[in-house]
Amino acid sequence: MFSCKKNKTNNNNSINKTSVKVDTPVNNQIKKNYPFQYIKIQPDSTKIDYKMDSLNISKSIWINNIQIITCTINDNKNGIHLIVKNNIGKVLFQSKGQQDSWRYNPNLFKSKESKKIIVISEIGDEESWGIYIQKYDKGIYKEIGSIDIVALNEYDESLNIIPFIKVKELNNDVLKFYFDKKIRIFDNETEKTFLGKNLNYKYKNGKIMMTK
Repeated sequence: MFSCKKNKTNNNNSINKTSVKVDTPVNNQIKKNYPFQYIKIQPDSTKIDYKMDSLNISKSIWINNIQIITCTINDNKNGIHLIVKNNIGKVLFQSKGQQDSWRYNPNLFKSKESKKIIVISEIGDEESWGIYIQKYDKGIYKEIGSIDIVALNEYDESLNIIPFIKVKELNNDVLKFYFDKKIRIFDNETEKTFLGKNLNYKYKNGKIMMTK
């Protein structure tokens, strides 16, 4: 399995972590009853395979007045980028190019208990390499982290983890990511295999950590 951490452009430093605060109107607060589950949702709209200025866009999706774009820029020297814009076209987030990755597929997770959107993007080539996790909350689009992880079928062949990932918010901005499929991770130069129920990741105080 390819590791994001072994690719100099596919690690946590490969993403521009600068967050841009956007003025948003104050809405009625949603009363939150912790813990609560996020579910995978569809975007409001999708457009594929078109060109805009210097961007060759593979896919553009809209959700809650933000646009999430996967594209190459200019002559495609740096591979696929993920770019996020608000409803007036201001860039909230731009990743560095993924170089060898053929795809950067964002998936949206939402809960009725929160206005927060969790974006989990699968990357890879013929096989999946793992995921990047980001969030959009109160006008800020921010990186959570990356995980070198794939699901495994009955023959231990790698699968995209997205259909098997679960997201739960345990407390205010404390997120748990867990899995309902046998999984393989790449950790400290070593491949390790687990039953999904025996491994999860927790995001707390701005860091994502593996827990068992």
